[in-house]
Amino acid sequence: MSRPVLVFDIESIPDIGGPRAAPPESSDAEVYAAWLQERKDRDQSDFTPLRRQRVLAISCVFRNAEGIRVHSFVDRDDASEVAGLTEAEYEQEIAMVKETLAGLARAEPHWDEYLKALG
Repeated sequence: MSRPVLVFDIESIPDIGGPRAAPPESSDAEVYAAWLQERKDRDQSDFTPLRRQRVLAISCVFRNAEGIRVHSFVDRDDASEVAGLTEAEYEQEIAMVKETLAGLARAEPHWDEYLKALG
């Protein structure tokens, strides 16, 4: 039997609210372009630092002997909701994630197997 695997992925976009010292009539695209140019002028990467990003979704895939499950927690218009779920379904999803994390906390990592798999 293979060991349980849990993988997280976080999707984010640049948060224009941070560098928005520009005139209020400037569009988000103009603010972002000016910010990128400023970073380029300072020989910095065009990758937005983590503190200047807005998280859109946190997704996880969990595989164990019972099968595979995929979950996504989505932020739509700053409303922080789980896509398409009722309140009861949302609570059930949160309970499942907590149960999964509790199980992982009890698991003993096997780094030697992980490193072998990486080659």
